[in-house]
Amino acid sequence: MNVYHNIRLKSIAIPRVGNIAYRIHLEDSYRRKGKKQNVMVYGNLLVISIDGRFDKPIWATVVSHVPEKSSAFVELCSENGEGDAETIAALWKSKTSLLVESPSFFVAYRPVLQALQQLELEKSWFSEYLYRSEGMADRVAKPEYMRAGFDVDWSVLFFAKSSQPLPIDLRAQSMRSMRSYTRVGTFSTTLDDKQLDAVELCLSKEIALIQGPPGCGKSFIAHKVLNLLLSSPNFPADGRILVVCFKNKALDDLLEGCLKFTKQIVRIGGRGKRETLEPYNLNSLVRQEGKDGATLTEMNAIRAECDDIIDEDLTDAVKRMDQCRNVDHWKLVDLLGIERVRSLPGLERWDPADGRKGEAVIAVKKWLPHWKEFAVFENRVRDASGSLSAQNFADSVLRNAQASAGRLMDQMDDGDDGIDEVERDEKESQRRAGAGAADMKGCREIPFSTPPERAAICTPVDIPLRVMSAQARQEYLDIETNLPALNAQDRVLLIQLLLSGEMESAQADYVAADARLQSLRSKYVALESMAKLKVLQKAKVVAATSTGAATNLDLLQALRPTVLLVEEAAELLEPHLLAALSPSLQQLIMIGDHFQLRPPVECYALRKNNSFDVSMFERLMNNGMPCVRLRKQARMRDEFLPMLRPIYPDIVTNHELVKKNVAATCIGTSAYFWTHTSKEVTGRSPSNPDEAQMIAFCIEWMIANGIAESRITVIAMYSGQVALIRRLLKQHQKEEIGLVEVQTVDNFQGDENDFVLVSLVANRNCKVCAKGRKAREELEKAAIRRKQEEVKKQIAKELEKLDAQLKSGTYSSVIRTNVDPKKDASEFNEMKDLVERYTQPEHGVYYKVNKVEKVTNLELERKYWSERAQMVDPARDPLRKFHGTSEEGVSGIIATGFRLPDASKNNMYGQGIYFATDSSKSGQHIYTKGSNCLLVCDVLIGKELTVDRDMKDMNLAKIRKMKYDSMYAARGTKATGGVLFDEYIIYAPELALPRYIVHFHSASNDIKATRLQLSKTMKPNQPYAFVEITPTREIHQHEAEFALCDSRFKRYQSKYGNGAAYQVTKVKRVENPKLRAAYKALRARFKSESIPYEQIYVFHGTAEKNIEPILCEGFKIGGEEVPIAVGALRGK
Repeated sequence: MNVYHNIRLKSIAIPRVGNIAYRIHLEDSYRRKGKKQNVMVYGNLLVISIDGRFDKPIWATVVSHVPEKSSAFVELCSENGEGDAETIAALWKSKTSLLVESPSFFVAYRPVLQALQQLELEKSWFSEYLYRSEGMADRVAKPEYMRAGFDVDWSVLFFAKSSQPLPIDLRAQSMRSMRSYTRVGTFSTTLDDKQLDAVELCLSKEIALIQGPPGCGKSFIAHKVLNLLLSSPNFPADGRILVVCFKNKALDDLLEGCLKFTKQIVRIGGRGKRETLEPYNLNSLVRQEGKDGATLTEMNAIRAECDDIIDEDLTDAVKRMDQCRNVDHWKLVDLLGIERVRSLPGLERWDPADGRKGEAVIAVKKWLPHWKEFAVFENRVRDASGSLSAQNFADSVLRNAQASAGRLMDQMDDGDDGIDEVERDEKESQRRAGAGAADMKGCREIPFSTPPERAAICTPVDIPLRVMSAQARQEYLDIETNLPALNAQDRVLLIQLLLSGEMESAQADYVAADARLQSLRSKYVALESMAKLKVLQKAKVVAATSTGAATNLDLLQALRPTVLLVEEAAELLEPHLLAALSPSLQQLIMIGDHFQLRPPVECYALRKNNSFDVSMFERLMNNGMPCVRLRKQARMRDEFLPMLRPIYPDIVTNHELVKKNVAATCIGTSAYFWTHTSKEVTGRSPSNPDEAQMIAFCIEWMIANGIAESRITVIAMYSGQVALIRRLLKQHQKEEIGLVEVQTVDNFQGDENDFVLVSLVANRNCKVCAKGRKAREELEKAAIRRKQEEVKKQIAKELEKLDAQLKSGTYSSVIRTNVDPKKDASEFNEMKDLVERYTQPEHGVYYKVNKVEKVTNLELERKYWSERAQMVDPARDPLRKFHGTSEEGVSGIIATGFRLPDASKNNMYGQGIYFATDSSKSGQHIYTKGSNCLLVCDVLIGKELTVDRDMKDMNLAKIRKMKYDSMYAARGTKATGGVLFDEYIIYAPELALPRYIVHFHSASNDIKATRLQLSKTMKPNQPYAFVEITPTREIHQHEAEFALCDSRFKRYQSKYGNGAAYQVTKVKRVENPKLRAAYKALRARFKSESIPYEQIYVFHGTAEKNIEPILCEGFKIGGEEVPIAVGALRGK
């Protein structure tokens, strides 16, 4: 966040259309001379504190930033408790106002929040899919508008191979029949099988998801689907398709493609950069439609009336308010009035009409109390009103803010120059274009005067007069007319009351003028919305960015679209998409790829603890909703695919299209890695000047060899490097080099070019590999390669040492050594904790370790190190994993090593050896055959292939051919055909080395014994009994129960916690027979009524006073004695 102190109100800014804004002067604690900062971006949320304590925060949003004048225009939020006039007065009075800027795009979030608060999703057809999407895949129906039949023009996808007319009515065909015609050669298509599957899904399901790697034609599919829907005579006559994209460029690309088959499109939002789309911009169409209409005449009349209010009433009220805070002696004479002034000595016959006002000013100056009396009075008023002085607190807050800013500036390096300029410009343009926001150029400003450092009347309006009611103040003013008779404090009070009355009168006039202005503007907005809706209703395709959709939700709800098509769906926050789900919608089509970019979330806690960066698209995919995964890319040359296969194992190349991409002769290879050892400059955003120079050299070389600058793009991982390269290219003596586009990877998402130069600075390997079509200069450091070389040297040393030991003949083939719990306590407890804590309640078993044996086998170690040298990634450290097997299996494995299973066993992940992270998974009887033993092994994972479904045909040859060392079956993928808890599979037996044999027994009987023991000790009418368990290394009866609670607490704390490392110090094991009986009865009812249920361990946090009632009577949901809390409102 950015902090500003001593902010000052400079003027009121009134645009011709829109809400009143205020220009605020900023003294930015983070500013350095000559540098733009990533501050005051349009739409950001602001909070202002008058006293520095934020007791009464003033909320606002950024309208526009004016860095050259160190100021910004802000708009007050309607959620503020006080009106604008009171806020202006408060800002005038304060000398220590603080302003804090959040990066949150509140202008887009506010309408989304308001829409969600009014959303009745459960009444919509898609609520069941969204709430309970798991297991719903087979129940997704056809869209309502397709159910009576839906014919389309199949020539959009298919074309006849013969020039002779065919006796086939294309509109009467189905996708299945058209695909059969293609197979027999009657028709042909440019779409591959997966793309046809994707189109078929969109023509048959209410909810359709399309996912695919870069270059697989996701946008191409969107065009085809839109074309087919609009080609149908069955598409509703009043139906419309709403298209939403995350970025402006993606939206413009999509709309330009739509122009090939329809002109009935409208783009909501600001002016784009495409001249071809300007005639289809909503604002342009509204202006065109209303040139000579009655609506335009009425809107112009409202504008004229608004101008009159601004020029007269509003300006006058603001000037009166301004004069009150900067009152001088001449103004004070007017406020005192003729009767009071005549009470002063020598002015008994004074008349202002005589032009002798100067005499009265001199007399009033002599009558005024010393300025210190104002400070005394201020303290009296504050004490009487019960208000604590905030001055000291505000001063300390200000000092702390300045100190923090200073420390931050000390940490920032000169390498950060221009970083924020890149970020800010890109963010600002994206937001404004999406929301259609106008800047403040040409607005009308009413400036405020700058108060003197010390006025003759010492800033009297700083004092809050809460101690007197309005009636009491008036009575006092009516009585006190003899000025000389007043003592010093009464004189101060009189001045304050006169000023307060004048200020209140001016504020009342301001409020009245503002109310009239807002009323007129509401009429203007209503007329404008009607004009926009009229234009939109003539369109078939209405398009907006997610920001544009959020800021125009009311308009889109009134439009009542039939279909919502979302491109870049994986980048949209789920609330934004939920808010756009109009009750009129009959179909939702989402296209995206969550492996490239997820939704941007400014708040780290929301991302980590609440998974806000998981889009609706990704969530529905994970829950098995109808989805087609595209796999054939047509963008990059084949040699680039190995870089993408860790993310997209099934990706293949459309060679027919890609073969046109010929590598540049001036480089000699399509992918070139230029390694260097220059150190990067660390800072808020890393950069590397030497690497930037290398990029400039590459560009110069390519342009000199005939490659046009428009065919070259530079992308970098960090905005600091982007700013550095842009500045370097602009300074180059050859002008064309400065025209080369330079972007961050995220901003280049979805784009492509013939030649892409990638500046990695520090390695970050995801979306880069897919950006270039013909050639790529990839500048990457050799850190990984160096580490692999170091590991190979380590392997050679280990093998040399093992060979020497084996040749000596002084070793035993297998050594099993007992690990003594006392002498080898550290080693024993490490294994004990590993087994006892890594359990899952779903497995229904809890282990208690009895014995630990250490295993040494030099032959196996030699095979282990030898095989490591053959790995794709030998540098990755081994992982310690569990393997459960029988007694015979344990003996065989520690003697001769692991063996691959027979291929005929049809294992879930093929012919491999399986290891688990959880002891409760490997220790199940199906694996151990009653041995009550677990092998703890060092497993070399190397480069792993992550999967979310079974791969029964996998073996060593296939995994090596795919350039992987092992397979990782990710936990939580059961819905897609995977596993509930993770597994690691190796296909070379030598990659696992048994280190320990852990002997255990089930602790379930100990837990049951504790329950029976507690029940026996209970007295009549005693609701519950408990035993207190504290951690100890000694073996005792309740050890398993403590381990169970401790492991659950630690595991969920690490997964969902806020980073704090809490320790369990005590556990109370409770037994309440009455509650246990009720629990069992409910479980029995579920079973008898075939109601599916699941038993899981959960935590419940509550105040200490609530624990005893819960232990006695159990939980209650709401009611007279129980306050309704989260969830209880619905009675769940």
